[in-house]
Amino acid sequence: MASLAELLRVMELHVAEGFDFYKLYALAKVNRIGFYFLHKIIHENSFRVSNSLRERFSREYRVYLDIMREFDNLNSILGGYGVSFAFFKSIRPYPFTTVDIDVLIFDNFSSVVKYLFSKGYAFLGSGPESITFSSPGGVSVDLYREVAVSRVVYVDKDVLRKHVTEVETPFGVVVNLSPEADLVVFANHALVKEHMFTLADYFTVKGLLLRSDVDVLSR
Repeated sequence: MASLAELLRVMELHVAEGFDFYKLYALAKVNRIGFYFLHKIIHENSFRVSNSLRERFSREYRVYLDIMREFDNLNSILGGYGVSFAFFKSIRPYPFTTVDIDVLIFDNFSSVVKYLFSKGYAFLGSGPESITFSSPGGVSVDLYREVAVSRVVYVDKDVLRKHVTEVETPFGVVVNLSPEADLVVFANHALVKEHMFTLADYFTVKGLLLRSDVDVLSR
């Protein structure tokens, strides 16, 4: 049975000897880093792996590219509309295939919803402070009026508004929360909504901390 210790040895120490990559991949999927694991062993380290894992990596890589294109496409749509927004808890500090793209709208939420309908985004569902769309390319997009779980707002968006930056993606520069702000939101999301801490959380927190200014975090 694969263990977290073995998985971390491969991911962080680049040790390959004696490990069953297929079993480690199953464990990585449970911890929401399946694509990152495959990227690590195949793309970064070129370890010898089975053809089935290579084929799986190729499929997931296409999903990854679709998601990255949607970040750029949505950034262009919202930027062209002139709305104040930022992606949050979606762009990870490692290769990923996120479940959906989360966008925080700082102003004029209702008008943005109507605008996305006009651009071919399909309604999937809604909550008290968010609406879920499917993009024309089939990527799920969560549009947030507040950073909330149900009606519980767990981070003040007026504070986050002051911590917006631009980040590079494979298809262009997009608007995102700063590493410090994204770290705060991500950690709160894991605690308030998910009630768990997976390796995806570990690598996200670690990566965002390495990119953060400690002085900003302490304010």
